[in-house]
Amino acid sequence: MNLHRTKRAILRLLGREHSAPWREPLDIREDDVFLVSYPRSGNTWLRYLLANLLEPGQEWNITNLSRVVPDIHEPWPRDWISRTPRLLKSHQPYRPYYPRVIYLYRDGRDVAVSYYDFLRKLKGYRSTFDEFFQAFLDGRVPYGAWHDHVSSWLIEHPTDHLLPICYETMLVDPENELNRLGEFLHYSWEPALIATAIERSSIRKVRHDYRTLKFETHWRRGFQGGVKGGAGKWHETLSPEQNAMFWQIAGSVAARLGYSQE
Repeated sequence: MNLHRTKRAILRLLGREHSAPWREPLDIREDDVFLVSYPRSGNTWLRYLLANLLEPGQEWNITNLSRVVPDIHEPWPRDWISRTPRLLKSHQPYRPYYPRVIYLYRDGRDVAVSYYDFLRKLKGYRSTFDEFFQAFLDGRVPYGAWHDHVSSWLIEHPTDHLLPICYETMLVDPENELNRLGEFLHYSWEPALIATAIERSSIRKVRHDYRTLKFETHWRRGFQGGVKGGAGKWHETLSPEQNAMFWQIAGSVAARLGYSQE
């Protein structure tokens, strides 16, 4: 595929997910909190956790998370649970008018692998990983390049109104990260509630939901929701040359976030 056509092809495949029906900034309230991430960075997992923390008496799964954390890129569910402040999912790069932000970030190489898996298995994307990876690094994909997106929020515009959450740290110590998140949101969650939320948001649980609910067709196509678990899966896909190229283009940002080349 001609590289100049790659972004258009990906945009056509993603369609709905790239164009937000929600008008910004007219609909934003001054106390809104946005859960922002570059696509394929663990946003669904964090929404599971938040749903189980904020509405612990209900059963949460992939089909109803938007009742708790609506997605600005999709129509809101009619049974949305109103709360103040609102928690809203967004994939947008830096927006100065977002009042408060929880920014979830992940190693860009794992993001690229997950993104390609998503496009290939669910959207019919037929180009090679090598072609996609070049487009990913060049920013010829929705929401631009990973390093530009992350940098726009965490490096170029530091603010006390933003809480950075590292995906890999969440995997290792979810209790501590959820306590940090609770402090940011002015919630005090009991340890037992946090433990239950973690259990009900496990990778096994998310996989089960993809396999047994309305996303069973996704599972049959080999897509597991981007939740293989663990970190550093890029080692299984990226060649040494691709890793070197990533580090040449995005390495300065990745290093600032604590990632290493190897």
